[in-house]
Amino acid sequence: MKKIFPLLLIGGAAAYLFTQFKQFTTGLTVRIGAIRFNLQETQRTGFLKLVVDVNLLLKNASRIQGRVNGGRLDVLIGNRVVGSVENIGSMSIQAAADTTVPVRVALNSLSIVPTISDLIKLIGGGGSQTVQIKGTIFTSFGELNVDEKITFNL
Repeated sequence: MKKIFPLLLIGGAAAYLFTQFKQFTTGLTVRIGAIRFNLQETQRTGFLKLVVDVNLLLKNASRIQGRVNGGRLDVLIGNRVVGSVENIGSMSIQAAADTTVPVRVALNSLSIVPTISDLIKLIGGGGSQTVQIKGTIFTSFGELNVDEKITFNL
């Protein structure tokens, strides 16, 4: 009996950790938070790129802390890639909490020219525009696929 108890304890701990790792990888969600136009960085590019600072909100439902190790995200408007996030810094993902991941989005000015004409049409008609952020965030326990949309009413 004395030999079985430690094995049961180790087995129970391993099962608990496995369920928490699984919950971390499957229960980690991402939403789009605050969005802010960065005029200073846009000016530095000579207006070739429109730079926008976006907060991604990661919700970790598990009781295990992890890390963001990088990733690659594209920004799409009307199924057209208009920009990307190439540098997602390394940071901690707190256990059972929300973590804000600030990212800088560089929108190619020439790619969004057709989108601007679409935007002018939408503004005149009072429509809306959907922006999609799609890609992958690398974490310490695997990859998190991102496919988030936000709609702006004009």
